[in-house]
Amino acid sequence: MAGRTPSILAPAPAPSPVPAAAPTAPTTAPVLGFPAITSASPAGGAPPLPGLPNPQAPPVTTSAMPYGSQLFIAQPQLFGPVALNRDYIIAPGDQISIYIWGAYAYSGVQGVDPQGNIFIPQVGAIRVAGTTSGALDGVVTKAVTRVFTHNVYVYASLLSKQPVAVYVTGAVEHPGRYSGDRLDSPLQFIAQAGGIDPTSGSYRDIRIIRDGKTLAHIDLYAFLRGASLPTIEFRVNDMIVVGHQRPTVTALGDVQNSYRFEIEPSFTGANLVALARPDPIVSDVAIQGIRDGKPYDAYVPLSEFERMRLASGDTYSFASDYVSNTIFVTVTGQSAGPSSLVVPRGATLGEVLKLIEVDPRVADLGAIYLRRQSVAVAEQQALDESLATLRRAVLTARSVSTSDAAIHTEEAQMVEAFMQQVRQFKPQGRIVLAGASDRDNLMFEPNDEIVIPAKSDVVSINGEVRMPQTVIWSPHRDAARYVAMAGGYTERADPSDVLVIRPSGAVKKGGAAMPIGPGDQIMVMPQAGPHKFAIFEDVIRILYQIAVSTGVTLRLTH
Repeated sequence: MAGRTPSILAPAPAPSPVPAAAPTAPTTAPVLGFPAITSASPAGGAPPLPGLPNPQAPPVTTSAMPYGSQLFIAQPQLFGPVALNRDYIIAPGDQISIYIWGAYAYSGVQGVDPQGNIFIPQVGAIRVAGTTSGALDGVVTKAVTRVFTHNVYVYASLLSKQPVAVYVTGAVEHPGRYSGDRLDSPLQFIAQAGGIDPTSGSYRDIRIIRDGKTLAHIDLYAFLRGASLPTIEFRVNDMIVVGHQRPTVTALGDVQNSYRFEIEPSFTGANLVALARPDPIVSDVAIQGIRDGKPYDAYVPLSEFERMRLASGDTYSFASDYVSNTIFVTVTGQSAGPSSLVVPRGATLGEVLKLIEVDPRVADLGAIYLRRQSVAVAEQQALDESLATLRRAVLTARSVSTSDAAIHTEEAQMVEAFMQQVRQFKPQGRIVLAGASDRDNLMFEPNDEIVIPAKSDVVSINGEVRMPQTVIWSPHRDAARYVAMAGGYTERADPSDVLVIRPSGAVKKGGAAMPIGPGDQIMVMPQAGPHKFAIFEDVIRILYQIAVSTGVTLRLTH
């Protein structure tokens, strides 16, 4: 294609007329010229023997909720009002609404008596028990029209269902007697009792008892895995008894079900795998527990774990120790090729740049930089630490007079507003490549992002200027001229403290006479001179961090 180079490593256009200078980078970001960044540890090597601690095993905790507790998180949905359905079977105690008009008129509400009948004057007893709600109208109509054969119309519907009172006891939050429909699920009655006690209740031992005999035994683990609950037609004074929790183990890590599980004496790792459902990438299991009164740690392959007998109180953390031979690298900006690349682990920048096709007429090849997740995390941690230090300084400041107290109050309000503003911006994790002679030797980390900026003919002026704006670049203007185009400095500005962020991400610090190139961002910082707030210098230091790590300049509002 005409005018398009096959890769980024082809000769780049002439550099900007701005004098070259070594870029200043944030202390938390790696810059080319330092020792090469190492990739993840290579695969291989046998896992430690069972019972021996593994320093690389993932940390484990025991804060998981019991498996089955998810059934009772939204308790009102379990026992809230439910519309009558056509399949409901009418039983003694239910209320039937009846309307008859035409040659014979009658209206009223009839309760189903203990024999299962309703009684309509001049018609007699009509058996409705055992009839579904959907068939009720037809049953009543048929009985009435046997007596009044002509010009009679009937409408019958189930008005309400007879509730039953059931005892819910055992390891539930609020044992007691609860009302519900006779065909309600046992879970609805348990939910009314506050659900199963997560610290002492069993989700595998629930019994339905009538007259001292067990009608059904429920294991909610089977229900959660697709089995049906037993159909129980509850009667008054039936009992639902939740047993006490059995021995438990905890599954953490790369699993779909991270819970505390009740186990049987014969449970093996394979049984836990079936319940916890590890991710496909899982290769190993870290074990922490107690054996013979002493701490026990092991790190075993998943295949070996599946054959092991589980021990009560153990915590099993599922993890992947597979190291992929390839990693993903993304390309954003002025790239004419794929936006994602799969490259060998250990690939260098120089090798990958050969694979990227660009148009040199629109791409600024000298300004290419990287975004790296690990660098962004480090920058965010440094920013969070600075904000925490700032907040501590405000909260621990002592007041010796009323005026001091007033200043500290205003200071605290300013800091809170400032911190809310800061949290809107996240570090980009930029690695500056411009000016690095050995940039091509930089090894990639997974999910690195190569950014290819577009050529630009504008300059942005922000920070402590009266009218922040973007203007067309001219080679004859320095920083002071651009600031004048933005309305000049504010009263808070420090003309000797100007940051310029190049399209490459490189940051230069200087004064009003700084040369400016196309695509640059000019950021005028506030002065740290006399100020009633003692923490003002700390605020300015954080402003620097934000400007360097995010490319954003914040203006103070106090």
